[in-house]
Amino acid sequence: FFGCRMARNVLNKGWRYHLQGGTFRSVLKFEDFQTKVGASDAVLRMEAAPVTQLDLDHVRGLYGPITAPCVAGVTGAGIVTKAAGALKEGDHAVLATGSGSWATYAVADASKLIKVPSKMPMEYASSMAIGPMAAYQILKSSGLKAGDVMVLNGADTLLGMCTLQLAKAWGINAVGTMTCGIGQELQLEKLKQMGLNVQADPLLNAQEVFGT
Repeated sequence: FFGCRMARNVLNKGWRYHLQGGTFRSVLKFEDFQTKVGASDAVLRMEAAPVTQLDLDHVRGLYGPITAPCVAGVTGAGIVTKAAGALKEGDHAVLATGSGSWATYAVADASKLIKVPSKMPMEYASSMAIGPMAAYQILKSSGLKAGDVMVLNGADTLLGMCTLQLAKAWGINAVGTMTCGIGQELQLEKLKQMGLNVQADPLLNAQEVFGT
């Protein structure tokens, strides 16, 4: 870090958007840059950051305008290197601000970070904001209760798996569906081994429908 006490910069490296809408190669650049750190900001040294459907949609330009250049990556997990708020140096935390995880360091207001147990693997923690938390919000807002029945499409996605597991824990009779493409048989078997009720119609073959 360098600069004045209240507003510092951190030397950073990562993937940044320079254009909106296209392919990874056309809109993103891996480069060195400086990130401003405010007085109420915490700094995370990123350890894991997934590539989510939201990231893919951002790359394709399906979300509203960006201010380029800006760091890509909607979520991730890391270790606090600058304390702020209730976070202490060395804490493990999840970035849930919606951008900035595909870099060596992520900077965000401490209130936008979620502390997680240090024993939790970083690759699991990095998906918390997209999978488990979104699943919780979906079920809470649905009004479903123990004994109710629900059918969920996309059971093989991260959000689908989290929603089905949480529904089962809450006593909701949940049935998941998924398409049956190449390699999906293994995924279906894995879901069933997890104790989830998932059905895959062999007629819903993505290759046959979309010609991929």
